[in-house]
Amino acid sequence: MRILPFNNKNGWLYILKLKSLELQGFKSFPDRTVLNFNPGATIVVGPNGSGKSNISDAIRWVLGETSAKGVRGSKMEDVIFSGSNSRRAMSSAEVSLILDNSSESGKIPDCGDEIVVTRRCIRGGESEYLIDRKPARLKDITELFMNTGVGRSGYSIIGQGKISEIVSQKSEDRRTIFEEAAGISKYRFRKNEAERKMNTVTENMTRAGDILRELESRVAPLEKAAEKARRYLQLYEEKKRLDVSLWLFDVETIRRKVNELSDSVAVAKRVLDEADGELSALEAKNERLYNESQANKIKAESVQKKIRENSERVIELEGSVRVINTEIEHQKQRRSEAELNRSMHVSAYEEALKNLSELKDQLAELRMGLGELRAEYECRLADTEELKQKRSCLEELMSDKENLIRGMRERLVSDKLKLSEISGFSDSSVGRREELNTTLEELRERNELLQKRYDKADATIADYSDRLDVIRKKCALLKSENENKAAEIENLRDSQGRLVSDYTSKKQRAETLRRMEEHFEGYSNSVRFVMDSSERGKLPGIFGPVSRMIDVPSKYSVAVETALGSNVQNIIVENENSAKEAISLLKKNGAGRATFYPVSSVKAQPLNIDLNHLEKYRGYIGIASGLIRCDDRCKNVIEYMLGRTVVFDNLSNATECARSMGYRVRIVTLDGQLINAGGSFTGGSTKRDSGMLTRAQEIARFEGEAEKIGIELTANREAIASIQKELDETARELEENEQNLNVLNTMIGAEKSQQLVIQSQLDGDKELYNKTLEALDELKIRDERDAEEKLQLEDQIRGLTDELSETEKQREELEKRHSECNKAISDSIENSNSQLIKITQVEKEIESKENNIEISENSVKSLLEAAERDSENIKSADESCRMYADRLAEMSNQIEELKTEAGRLGREHDDLINEGIAGDAALSKLRNQVKEESHRRENLFRAYTELDSKLEQTKSEQDKLSSKLWDEYELTYATAAALNYPPVTEQTRARTNSASADLKNKIRALGSVSLDSIDEYKEVSERAEFMRQQYDDLCVSKTDLEKIIDGLETDMKKRFLDVMAELDFNFKATFRELFGGGTAELRLTDPCEPLTCGIEINVAPPGKIVKSMSLLSGGEQSFVAIALFFAILNVNPTPFAVLDEIEAALDDVNVARFADYIKRYSEDTQFVVITHRRGTMEIADTLYGVTMPERGISRVLTLSIFDAENKLGVKIN
Repeated sequence: MRILPFNNKNGWLYILKLKSLELQGFKSFPDRTVLNFNPGATIVVGPNGSGKSNISDAIRWVLGETSAKGVRGSKMEDVIFSGSNSRRAMSSAEVSLILDNSSESGKIPDCGDEIVVTRRCIRGGESEYLIDRKPARLKDITELFMNTGVGRSGYSIIGQGKISEIVSQKSEDRRTIFEEAAGISKYRFRKNEAERKMNTVTENMTRAGDILRELESRVAPLEKAAEKARRYLQLYEEKKRLDVSLWLFDVETIRRKVNELSDSVAVAKRVLDEADGELSALEAKNERLYNESQANKIKAESVQKKIRENSERVIELEGSVRVINTEIEHQKQRRSEAELNRSMHVSAYEEALKNLSELKDQLAELRMGLGELRAEYECRLADTEELKQKRSCLEELMSDKENLIRGMRERLVSDKLKLSEISGFSDSSVGRREELNTTLEELRERNELLQKRYDKADATIADYSDRLDVIRKKCALLKSENENKAAEIENLRDSQGRLVSDYTSKKQRAETLRRMEEHFEGYSNSVRFVMDSSERGKLPGIFGPVSRMIDVPSKYSVAVETALGSNVQNIIVENENSAKEAISLLKKNGAGRATFYPVSSVKAQPLNIDLNHLEKYRGYIGIASGLIRCDDRCKNVIEYMLGRTVVFDNLSNATECARSMGYRVRIVTLDGQLINAGGSFTGGSTKRDSGMLTRAQEIARFEGEAEKIGIELTANREAIASIQKELDETARELEENEQNLNVLNTMIGAEKSQQLVIQSQLDGDKELYNKTLEALDELKIRDERDAEEKLQLEDQIRGLTDELSETEKQREELEKRHSECNKAISDSIENSNSQLIKITQVEKEIESKENNIEISENSVKSLLEAAERDSENIKSADESCRMYADRLAEMSNQIEELKTEAGRLGREHDDLINEGIAGDAALSKLRNQVKEESHRRENLFRAYTELDSKLEQTKSEQDKLSSKLWDEYELTYATAAALNYPPVTEQTRARTNSASADLKNKIRALGSVSLDSIDEYKEVSERAEFMRQQYDDLCVSKTDLEKIIDGLETDMKKRFLDVMAELDFNFKATFRELFGGGTAELRLTDPCEPLTCGIEINVAPPGKIVKSMSLLSGGEQSFVAIALFFAILNVNPTPFAVLDEIEAALDDVNVARFADYIKRYSEDTQFVVITHRRGTMEIADTLYGVTMPERGISRVLTLSIFDAENKLGVKIN
């Protein structure tokens, strides 16, 4: 679909206008958001970071922007809402742009009143385009807006910060905007399409010419080869008739031989079966006698075991009797000791009771004396307390007098000191005044010095703080790097764990498969035996099983293994002698049967079908032998086995080929389905990766994967080591910086401490200075006051001296009375202490007696308990003696019974020994009979196997004959007999064989023959003619395209030059109007090549001479680009324009001019302007406010200026 502008006398009039924009999941708009666009200017405002520029990004994106940088992202997924603290990330973004197509004069046919352009993006970067909700291509959307100024490369959408790039980029790079304005984009598009077609035609001509020359060079040689092939086919048919007749004769002869040998084998088998029956009967009898003999021996051993156990039990019981006798003697001795101890304990008990009674009497006497002593002591304590109260009264009186005397003395000393001070102060007041003045001067000088030191410390702290901030930022950066590197190391270590697990798994799997291959697991026993013998050097000339000698690509392994079947285990050998030696060894060791292919005798037979004919069938892949690689020595064997098997991709294609060729070809498919010659099908499910061919591939695959993982592991380890090294270096650097931080903090602390000290000194000096001033003032006042005080003090000193003398006499009298009282108290206390000592001594004696009584009571109790224990021990010894006597009698009875049983078992054992000797003699005789019968059976079996081997060999010859006919001519016995060739007899066989050999020599004389050359000659001739016609057609097409390109270039040049002239005129006028004067010019760098040359923009604002655009300020460059933009709109108006903060660099005056132009052009062009500037907002017809009430999610508020004017009743603009 194309939007085509139509022209009227007023200029270009475009039929489409913006109707609305729908966003969902795009950047900061997760919810469905609809912005409706009315005619005129729609202004979008909002704070920084609110998401208003995402609206212009959405319009650019839906119009086909393919660069993520074009929509301010690093990858296309960045346009999808990435989530916030409260909202999950979305999986897709969708933007729809709805265009109004309702104009009656220029409505696009076959479309509704609306055209909806939609673009979706799925997380992962995939985009989908739709036009009117139907899938479309990016090319369709590009063509839709071509020559309108609208689109990803047009001038209708100018992004944030992009306005000045219009004039600052290279002159050649500005062509896109001017070509869009000139309306030659569609011509350039058509020209590019024609040039692409032209290049394609030229390449096709070159290719067609090469093919034509190659085909013409092949026609003559192919004609000769085709004639040679026809001669070969004639000789081949004659030889085939003779070979088939010979084969039928030989097959019938071998059949008769097979029947004769089969009868002989049946007879030998019957005789062998009879011998087997007789031998089995003898062996059964032998086994029965042997079992009876063994049972007799087991019974005799059992009796002998019982005899041994009986003897051991007797010995055990006799030993127990001796032990019990010893124990009885021990108990008797124990009873005697207990009786002696009991008599001693009873005597001691009676003595202890007597001592206890005496101690209790002594304790009663001591307690009576203690009561009397305590009563006397209480009386003495009462007398002492009375004397102490009298002494306390005297001490209080003495204390009062002492306090009074002390107060008098202090007042007397104080008055004398004051008098002395007043006298001394009068003498020193002059010197004191001089001293204070000196102090003031010193304080002034020291204050200046301390202030300088304080300021210096302040500057040092500021310098240290700056260095501290730098180091802190560096530490934060280093910590962040450390965390990132640690996280990266952790991720690498997790990955390393998985890689190690995978590596071990792959290695173990490869090793398991290798061991299976080394031990030939899955092969038959006979094949393993032969290969084992070959490895030990017993069988020379063994190459190996077929599976070991070929290399099959993995995609053909199932097909080749199916085609080979059991032949995959057959062994390839050097020559016939090697095969004979292997067969002989197998036969000698009874190791089974195996098939051998001597490379010296096996001859390959080619497939008698035209390969070119096969290639025409759908799904044909190739001949099986040609799809594999093998040793040159084994090529004939592999050709013999697989050279007549065709490989197709699937069963359907294979069936189609087999049916059309009359089921004469053996076909196998890639998934293992087989169509045999003759029409039988073999197939079903096939277990992949389980065959012998795939084993080596699996080993290589697992080892390869393990090696790759090993490389990844090494790289991973190196990466970890590298990052760890970087981490260590960063940590070391971080530690150094933290140490520097600590040092700086310490130094700052030291400087601040120094400041505090200095400040303290300053404050102290200030206080001292003030006090010194106060002291000077006080000196003057004090001199006057001291004269009066001196007289008063002298009178007070005389009165205090007399009063003090009287008070001291009263104190001395009180001290005398106090001494007398102290002496009386001391005597009373001494008497009380003497009484207390006596009480203490009596108490200790009482305590001692009580302890002795307690000890005596415990001793009495212990002796009584010991006597009771002795009585118990006597009873226990008596009981033990009775128990041991009973056990002794019981054991004596058991010994007698065991001796009687031992005699009976001895007699039974002798009887069993005699029976065993007789049975062994009968068994020996029967074994000799079995041996003789076995020897006769082996002779019969040898004769049978020789006949059977001859039969199998004859059958093998019969199979080889059948295979030979099939391999050479793809004929079965039935199809060969149906040909009705003349039969061969015994008399004519030699002559027929000779004739076949002659024909074979003639065929050999022809040399290399290509049967495909007949069809190839015909095909090449036809292709050469066809290519000749194709080459002529391409020459005509090239000429037509050259004319189209020339015509397009002429139209483009004329239109571009016309529009550039009009643009230059409008740019000059717009520039002068916006700048208030000055000059402007658009100039082609090479007018002769207007379609490729650069476009220069030369401007000079009023009063300036500008040699280069780069010399203009940012605001001037933006204003020049805006002037050019409006000039382009004047020449070729675009249906709508989206401008994102293009006036941001302008001052208020130029913003007003810009707004005035927007208002003027909005009659024909819809404007969507994103802005921060008040002057631009004032010309809005519709105002959208973009906010972000929730972090990361934008919301849109709408204000229609027209509706607001109606509601308020005022004109807003």
